[in-house]
Amino acid sequence: EEVFGSSAEIFLGDNLTSGRYYLFRIDTAGNVADYIGTDPGWNRKGTKVAVKKGTDRWEWTLTVPLKEIGMDIIADNRLKAAFIREMHCGKGNEEYSSWQWCRNHQMQTFGTLTLQR
Repeated sequence: EEVFGSSAEIFLGDNLTSGRYYLFRIDTAGNVADYIGTDPGWNRKGTKVAVKKGTDRWEWTLTVPLKEIGMDIIADNRLKAAFIREMHCGKGNEEYSSWQWCRNHQMQTFGTLTLQR
C-alpha cells in the first residue's frame, strides 16, 4: 500500500547558541520546512534534501553544512539531535516514532551524535 502523508522531522542543536536548535520537516512529496526552534522565518541556504519514493517505502537524504547550524566540528564534534517519524499508510494505520514523544522541542530530550572529524 502506498505511503501517503508520511514525514520525518530532524532536530539539530546549535553548538554556538545555547538552547537554539534547527528543525527540518520532510514529507514524501519532497516538501521541506525549515525552522529555528518553532520560528519558520529561517530559510536554509546550503542545506539540500533529496526524496526517493518507492511503492512500499520512501527514503530521504538531508545534507546540512555544519556552519549553517552553528557547528564548528573542530571545536566540538558532538551534535545534539532528535528524530521523529510519522507514517500514514491509509485506512487509519498511523505510526509515530521518536525518542521522547510529545517532548520533541525540548533540547534536554535530544540525544548526542558524535561526528567523525
